[in-house]
Amino acid sequence: MNRKHKLLIFSSLATTISAIVVASCSNNSKKQDTVSLHLKPDKKLFISENNLSMLEKTLFEFSNNTNNVYVDIEFTGITKLPNNDIELKYKLIKNTGEKTEEKGLIIKASQLLSSEPTVQDKNKKQQDSKQSIPGATEPNNQGKSSSEPKDKPPIIDEDEDGFIVPDDEDSSDEEGEVPLDPDDDPYEPGSDENDEEDIDSDDSSTPPNQGIKPSPGEKQKPPREKQKPSRPRNPNGHSKGKNKKPPKVNINEKLGKFSATPKTEDKIRLASWNVKNYGNDAPVSKGQAIASVIYVNNYDVVGLTELDGDNVPNILVDLLNDLEKKNNRNNTWKAIISDKYDALNGKGQADGYAAFIYKDNIVSPLVLGDKKSGRFYDNSEGFETKYGGSVNQFNRPPFLVQFGVKTPKYQKVNFTYMLSHLDGPGTGKDSPEPKANGVKKQGAYEANEAWNIKKVFDWAKKITNGDDDLIFQGDTNIHKGNQSKVFGWTKDYGAVMPLDEDNILTSLKANNNGYSEPYDKIIHYSNMNYTNATTFRLYDFVRYSNIFQYAPINSYEDWVKYVKGYNSKRYSQSYVYHGISDHSPISYDLILDKNDAH
Repeated sequence: MNRKHKLLIFSSLATTISAIVVASCSNNSKKQDTVSLHLKPDKKLFISENNLSMLEKTLFEFSNNTNNVYVDIEFTGITKLPNNDIELKYKLIKNTGEKTEEKGLIIKASQLLSSEPTVQDKNKKQQDSKQSIPGATEPNNQGKSSSEPKDKPPIIDEDEDGFIVPDDEDSSDEEGEVPLDPDDDPYEPGSDENDEEDIDSDDSSTPPNQGIKPSPGEKQKPPREKQKPSRPRNPNGHSKGKNKKPPKVNINEKLGKFSATPKTEDKIRLASWNVKNYGNDAPVSKGQAIASVIYVNNYDVVGLTELDGDNVPNILVDLLNDLEKKNNRNNTWKAIISDKYDALNGKGQADGYAAFIYKDNIVSPLVLGDKKSGRFYDNSEGFETKYGGSVNQFNRPPFLVQFGVKTPKYQKVNFTYMLSHLDGPGTGKDSPEPKANGVKKQGAYEANEAWNIKKVFDWAKKITNGDDDLIFQGDTNIHKGNQSKVFGWTKDYGAVMPLDEDNILTSLKANNNGYSEPYDKIIHYSNMNYTNATTFRLYDFVRYSNIFQYAPINSYEDWVKYVKGYNSKRYSQSYVYHGISDHSPISYDLILDKNDAH
């Protein structure tokens, strides 16, 4: 079989590069089998075939799990190997302009067989913009460029944003994925058939189960005098279309060294994390893992939910201060812990407390009117039951702390941070909770709570003497596709939601192979801008060799062994999911404005 390999580059109006690798094979038949690898502007790679190759996984993880430290990819060539596999050669480019050494990825020939892409001749301009990558060579033809292919390349249709549109055949699957050939599957064995939605065990009534920096807009909402930021347009750069099933994770694939996005002194990194029933007597390994993730991501303030013990924040503070001292960094961590949640209407309560841990040299809590630094929402602004049901209050009221900035040049700046863990997703079998009116897969309780966060914002302004820099983060338990409904109030309110629900999934599947829902959200209402809205994908904890700060963890097996040394309990499923959390942390960088004194 005579194979020809072509690498084509497309430029989009977004000033980023979309790359298509087309590997075609021909024989005596008239049909050509081809595969297209699509690199979109956020540097995620999609393959329009029935399986996912090592190429897609590697570049996907490089771009996302390094928090965009690697901002571009330079393809240097393709080589056909004697067994009809191909080797794609590339360099990764950091945001400093520095390039890595040339890397190579082997793509099996069996993974390159797929249907021919859609060919459309309607856009001649697209065809003219295609260029071949120099250096694509055959093994026995080193040094000879194949940058001018003899065969006329296919024209790949693009959508209105300049992004590549997969062909109809590959896009026809509603879930976006066809079962892999067991012989070619590079992922962990085991079906996730029943794991499409991992359900949080939030309470007895519910069954267990980057951002583009917003620029100031033109509209003003009285009495607010500052301009409200415009809603970000697809923060991750994806064009809209059918919801695709997210890629699986190969937990055994190594990702090298982790490096958090650099942060300058004019930014504060605000994070939140549902730490899955973390109690005072939890295994030491759990606290060490959580502290390690917080430390390497360079968070400044972290909101913690699903705390079962009031001493947990102090445990984490001690661990973090030890790490800071060990690494000769001048940060000092402290904690502010909520009162214990009351059980609502006699209902069981999954969480005991909420808390913020923070770098005391960066920010400090401000004392509110009642001489407290932290307060629960008191329902004084009312509660709308827009989506049905009779419960007219939060099960776990949002916890509020106003922080003052201590960084030089920005000491007049403050902001108010609200944290919550909304009611569990859906309705329980024996629960009195009704289904949410007009919102699929949601119970009325969590849907109403999401809608009433605007009331919490109104209340926050009053108790903070009019602070207009308001941030909410937390586990909302709102399913993918429902954000625009239950958080529809944000648009009129002048708030934005930086995380893209289609592409940033934060709840873990329990079988080590991926993520299921975008439950964790950020709501930003401020004249100050933001950047770097993201998540740390928790399964990468065992894929990077430098995350865990207390012992060498170079594989999933290393982590399992380490957890077993501290915990007599054995898990039938993931030791990341059960041994750390069933959620990934989320974060974004608040860009400080020294002139924003209120």
